[in-house]
Amino acid sequence: MADNLFITLEQSRVETSELDFPAVKVEFSADLEDANVHEWFQIFEKVLRTSGFSDRVIMKGACELAFNSMRDRKDMVWLHEEYDLGEFGKLPGEE
Repeated sequence: MADNLFITLEQSRVETSELDFPAVKVEFSADLEDANVHEWFQIFEKVLRTSGFSDRVIMKGACELAFNSMRDRKDMVWLHEEYDLGEFGKLPGEE
């Protein structure tokens, strides 16, 4: 497992007739030697927010990561029940 994580995001200057955004450079670094999965997701959530993604889009992406046809259905049902998400329906592509 990695001890340190370094991420650099750079945005070039955006200039249009209506907008003028300066170039931006954001750097993240984190000591993740003893990080758990929640801390990893929190750092990537910050990266996504800084990149302009809304909370709703970030949550949707997390759900699509957890609930998709490549996952074991038993694990998805367990997670669904763990968070009391109501009735578990069919996945896309299931009959």
